[in-house]
Amino acid sequence: MATGPGVMDVESNLVSRGSIRILGNVIPLDTQLFFKANAVGRHIDVLRNIGPGTKLVTDNFVGGHLRCRRNDDPFTGEPNYWVTAPPNGDDDDPSDRHNQCGELTEPPPPEESLEE
Repeated sequence: MATGPGVMDVESNLVSRGSIRILGNVIPLDTQLFFKANAVGRHIDVLRNIGPGTKLVTDNFVGGHLRCRRNDDPFTGEPNYWVTAPPNGDDDDPSDRHNQCGELTEPPPPEESLEE
């Protein structure tokens, strides 16, 4: 995780047998929370992050569930990808800023080599 003035960047991490929770942070104006390009074997929870700063959860690979709930705007939560199979649906109350990360999708194909 890299941090600096105005940014909390959690990027390109591998957590093969565990979960990650990003919970209860205050993101002030002109600051950013980026959670991107991580591979997590179990679950990702991004919950109750507040404040007017930018919040971005994208391009993550998830083996279990991805829950993004009750985060203040501005919030961007897709695309994110499942690793092995689509997870089961989640029936929580949609009025509770539910499913801010959208549906997990099939991973994109690997980039092809440009060599001839």
